[in-house]
Amino acid sequence: MNGIRCTTTTMDIQKDLGANYSSPTEFECHVFFLNKGKIIYEQTGPVIPNEPLEGVVFSTNQKKLKISRADTKFKVIKRGNAFFLEKI
Repeated sequence: MNGIRCTTTTMDIQKDLGANYSSPTEFECHVFFLNKGKIIYEQTGPVIPNEPLEGVVFSTNQKKLKISRADTKFKVIKRGNAFFLEKI
């Protein structure tokens, strides 16, 4: 799984994933699941700065969050309508 922050360009996404990606990226956050170098699942969501967060949020101070199958342990913290996942 790769999580890529909202300020990343399409070219940056392609470079980091090592896969072809051509969707618009402006003002969206992306989460990708890859299998053998191909995107098998993608979730995007708009960034609305003044709205409270909802759903699942990957909590990290990194520009990119890359996780392998062997490294998928998270601590979950519920705040309002959001679930924050922090890598353990």
